[in-house]
Amino acid sequence: MELFEAILIGTGFGLVGGITKTALVGGRFTTPRKFTDHNGDTHFLYGSMSELFLGIVAGAAAVLPYYSQLSLGYAMYISFVSGVGGSSFINSMMNKRLADKKQDVKEKLNQYDVQ
Repeated sequence: MELFEAILIGTGFGLVGGITKTALVGGRFTTPRKFTDHNGDTHFLYGSMSELFLGIVAGAAAVLPYYSQLSLGYAMYISFVSGVGGSSFINSMMNKRLADKKQDVKEKLNQYDVQ
């Protein structure tokens, strides 16, 4: 398999994996939108686009290191599965770091005797 084919397959089937994950877990697609908070700051919510982008990145990242050794069918399979699971892995890592940070803050607050 050529590098160009690997990029197309990785990104294409990673995108399909991201769409599948969004449809199965979220049940619906949400569009990106902007909102302004009470301080007047503008924020941007990516909606389902973040899942699709992470699927593309995960699918390509799974196939590209081994593109010369993979068959076409196996490359499709790996990039699809990576597209489905890529965002889940990243989200679970972020949630773990957040939980660790919360625990650290609780431990630091427990050092003080606040009444």
